[in-house]
Amino acid sequence: MSLNLLKEAYISHYGNPDYLLRLESSSADIQPEVLETAFLFPIEEEDLFVTTLTTLGLSLVNKNNYDKPIELVIDVLGKLSSSDCDLLGNAVANLIWQVSLAKDGFRENCLFRNIDIPIFQLMSDTLVIDRGYGNPEFIENTNPPVRLLEIVPIHTDEANALEAIYPPELRMISLIRAVKDRTDPNRESVDIVLQVIIDIWTRLESWYERESSRMYARMMEGASEEDIRNLEETISLSLPDDFVNSLKQHNGNHEFYDAYEYLSTEKIHELWSMMNQLKNEGRFNDFEIDPQGINIIQNTWWDSRWIPFAADSGGNLICIDLNPEINGIHGQIIYHERSQGPLVSPCQSFLEWLWLYSQNLISGKYEVDNSGFIHT
Repeated sequence: MSLNLLKEAYISHYGNPDYLLRLESSSADIQPEVLETAFLFPIEEEDLFVTTLTTLGLSLVNKNNYDKPIELVIDVLGKLSSSDCDLLGNAVANLIWQVSLAKDGFRENCLFRNIDIPIFQLMSDTLVIDRGYGNPEFIENTNPPVRLLEIVPIHTDEANALEAIYPPELRMISLIRAVKDRTDPNRESVDIVLQVIIDIWTRLESWYERESSRMYARMMEGASEEDIRNLEETISLSLPDDFVNSLKQHNGNHEFYDAYEYLSTEKIHELWSMMNQLKNEGRFNDFEIDPQGINIIQNTWWDSRWIPFAADSGGNLICIDLNPEINGIHGQIIYHERSQGPLVSPCQSFLEWLWLYSQNLISGKYEVDNSGFIHT
């Protein structure tokens, strides 16, 4: 496919651009040599109040650098002047050429740090997300299909928070749920982890109120700063931000599934102390961990840097691992079975665990019995 055919497909899909900027790289070694940025201005009668930039030419470059043909999109609140279009188009082109020189590609959930995006002067980082947010958007009538990825300028502290989120696939979801006005160049920074946790708990609260009034009635208020500080001082560990923010929404005394209870700060300390005492007494000396956990979790039946956040009546725990092995992730979730010991889970963070639980709950994966208990 040529650039002219790509432009024809774009016009067929979106209409004629309101402004078109043609740019050329400084060297044949920098791909693409020719890049155009097409701008669509706001349509007030349709309540579309953003200027949309779409690149044309990135999908034509050497596919060794890109795992699929893509073009980039960026939305800006309001109507841009021609000079602002020039500034923004040049900045996006320079970003593409920098990535080309690095022999890298644009992929979903990829962070670019210290990037100068004109118009978004308050922000120096960007996150690349799927245009369509889970329902991929393509430029129609292209062969092969050209997928659109969106560049979202973000504040430095937001980028730091997103960089710490595991798995990276959760970054797009976190950004979308936390930042409602991401096209606004003048928006203030948002505490992304806090907002995502609040969003998840709001969805959980609505589900429990609707489906299990008994369990909804048990939900406690959030932990205080003092509660959390006392817990961290007592166990001599700093809790991950996602878990701290969750405790601030609800401080335990709440049931998840299969009689697993979400633990309060007081019960966390109680169970953590009990497991440490059992280990110190040598109760776990003769036990070996499941082979699948080798090099992912510590080769021990219990580690004092495992923080239980849920427990059932049989002594089984769900823990946050703050001391992973070489192939593990700090903050990953492990299941601690009374008869099997520590087991690897598919979740790389508490945020992922809580998000997956909420998704499974709302989608009907779990059953609610006549007494309002949830079962897998």
